[in-house]
Amino acid sequence: MPNLCQVALCTADLPGTARTFVEVLGFADAGGKPRWGADAARIQELPTGDDTRCMMWWLVGQQEFVQIELFHHTNPAQRPRRPGWRPNDLGWVRFGVVVDDFDRTLGRLRRAGLPTLTSPIPVAGARRVCFREPGADAIVEVMEAGPRFPGPGPALGYAAVSVADLGSARRCFGDAFGLAEIEPEALHRPEHEALWGLADAQRTCAVFRAGGALLEVTQY
Repeated sequence: MPNLCQVALCTADLPGTARTFVEVLGFADAGGKPRWGADAARIQELPTGDDTRCMMWWLVGQQEFVQIELFHHTNPAQRPRRPGWRPNDLGWVRFGVVVDDFDRTLGRLRRAGLPTLTSPIPVAGARRVCFREPGADAIVEVMEAGPRFPGPGPALGYAAVSVADLGSARRCFGDAFGLAEIEPEALHRPEHEALWGLADAQRTCAVFRAGGALLEVTQY
């Protein structure tokens, strides 16, 4: 079965984002390297050709062949999210990290000055909460290891994408990539949209099993 092997993020503060994933969430620092030139431009479809320059960094948890990949581009210069961005806008919008010690992780978030978007809520016998990582401006759901996501942590629980056409997305991820669709409420119910600030959202979604993680595809 195909496997969800990484979440890739562009960050305005590569050391700060890496520190959050290592010191707060418990991932291991796997090192990094600079990339430049035409090959880097071609892989990411960048217009700068041989002048392309970026820094890459990797973080790994308890899953084999799964990583968090960080990028910081200096040419072309990165752009921040547009003002007013919301997690129902099109594209990759959030992801979840499974942790073994939820209370210790909350304490680390507080000490790092990273507020949660809501109070934790129980989901299927375990707690969950979201924060917005400032360097990548990304929403991260912290998921306590439990019956649905047993760990060990840290681990990638899921990645979520917002799409304009759920039917086309189903054909892409299900038929083309061969991912098995499962019951969507195995991951989130509609009321869980409040965790990332969309309490009144109207949506339909599909959830696919992608190896040791899940892929959530939502049309708002």
